[in-house]
Amino acid sequence: YGYVREGSSAAVVPNATVTASWRAPIARGPTVGVRVESFEVESDATGYYHLCGVPSEIPLTVRATRETRRGTEHKVEPIMSPITRLDVRLGGGP
Repeated sequence: YGYVREGSSAAVVPNATVTASWRAPIARGPTVGVRVESFEVESDATGYYHLCGVPSEIPLTVRATRETRRGTEHKVEPIMSPITRLDVRLGGGP
């Protein structure tokens, strides 16, 4: 959970899409393939978002988008926690 923020400011971005994606191993007979899976949610009027059901034991990437704007991709190491806060940025800045 967290907020979508405007660049390096504290301003929030409502109605932004937040996407979490990860690589999932898929058994294919004697070999293992990899499939990219993802889950999307939209931030509310206050810029708040929350994702449920994403894996906590493997690395994730999280990115915010709104219309044609894309935020920086955040790499999230395995969190091993059912609740983690991550504010994501849309536009310039860290």
